[in-house]
Amino acid sequence: MRVMFKSLFSFFKDDGPLHAGSIAYFFLLSFLPFCLLLVAIFGYFLGENKEFYEFFSARAMRFFPAATAGISRGLTTVVTYREIGVYSLIVYAYFSYLLYNSLEAAIHRIFRERTKRAPLLSIVMSFLLVGVIAGFILISFAATSVIQILNWMIGDATGLPVGDLVSFLIRFVIPILLVFVTASVFYALLPVRRIAPGNALRGGLFTAVFLEAARHLFTIYVASVATEFGAIYGPLSSFVIFLLWVYYAACIFLIGAELVCTRELATRGF
Repeated sequence: MRVMFKSLFSFFKDDGPLHAGSIAYFFLLSFLPFCLLLVAIFGYFLGENKEFYEFFSARAMRFFPAATAGISRGLTTVVTYREIGVYSLIVYAYFSYLLYNSLEAAIHRIFRERTKRAPLLSIVMSFLLVGVIAGFILISFAATSVIQILNWMIGDATGLPVGDLVSFLIRFVIPILLVFVTASVFYALLPVRRIAPGNALRGGLFTAVFLEAARHLFTIYVASVATEFGAIYGPLSSFVIFLLWVYYAACIFLIGAELVCTRELATRGF
């Protein structure tokens, strides 16, 4: 608990709310180009695989709470496989890099980095992380497919009602595990200094658990203040709610980074 409170205090001390706002802005700017970039990468290897793109859309929707379903569903329906040229690929990559740059700047502030990466190395790192995310999504898709096949095999052979367990694994365990691994990799690679794997994993676990809890709590919160949002923002209420969720998610990610930083300082005796 002491580490948690210290991390939360450091979050405000390091201008975490301002950095979260920056990340939220670039997320809104970059979310579609980033997803289209991922889909373009997948399409190069998989072609027009309908089952995979439906899985990808479901995983993208899983990041957002039910309160933002209108906008998030509209965004994910735009993300479909299509042939793209070199110019479009460069545009997608550029906007995706803006999101990475905002994340890197926030992490550098949290870890008090005295030196920053060279611009070329930063670009290489951004593409490396895109590749890592793409790989995790493919692994998640493969794991989901294997679980479904095993469900059919076990169900047909034994008649056991394993459908509820399979549904739980696909709807909750695999998405949370995907967030956990992705966040841990970000915490390990974004700082310039070397991060102990155990500390990066602790930060990833914090982010995965609290992000999942926040998804459900955010929907309850929005339901309780829906009237106030409608009175103030009118037709823009859905967009404001969507923006708030992205901001809160960015805050959770940065607090997780503060937790990693606090653990690193404690490990080194500071």
